Amino acid sequence: MIDYGTGIGCNDSLEMRKGQVIDSFRLVIKLKDSVWFSLSEKITFVKFIRDSTQLDGSISITSSTGQPTIVTIDETKIKYQDGTISTWSGNLTFTIHNSTHRWEGTIDLTGSWSGTTRNGISFSANITKAIEFNSSCSLRRIPVMGIVEITSNGVMSTVDYGDGTCDKLYTITVAEVTTEYTFHRGES
Repeated sequence: MIDYGTGIGCNDSLEMRKGQVIDSFRLVIKLKDSVWFSLSEKITFVKFIRDSTQLDGSISITSSTGQPTIVTIDETKIKYQDGTISTWSGNLTFTIHNSTHRWEGTIDLTGSWSGTTRNGISFSANITKAIEFNSSCSLRRIPVMGIVEITSNGVMSTVDYGDGTCDKLYTITVAEVTTEYTFHRGES
């Protein structure tokens, strides 16, 4: 745990830190017949203030050999200097396929998240078809398949990453109008 206390010891207001950051970390490795690991980490922010922005809530990750990696954002709240607040909650699951190394093969991403913006607008995003990242498509991993449905302020939008073809194309549909986009060189 890091306890910044009241921030009195900070040099000036630009380097201000207050509150607590608690990191709970557990790693188990077995080396008997083969290498096996289990990892869990949870970082909790308790009235943590950097400069003039406050963060409360937690982010956790769990992973083990042969199992998906799960990232959980648990009722995290950001309060800004002007008094506005944004919130986040959700679960994302990363599953590695066809690989002995996390940077090879394909990774599928599933899950959902929701919250509110600084303007008080509710949003939610739900991955309705697993997003697939394929390392053989480009030097940088980009999504080649999957669908995300995003609802904000009562309006639903859909992001469609395609059918698995390494074409760097994706579409966004808002109010029945579909626009095609391309991942550019710096993004791929």
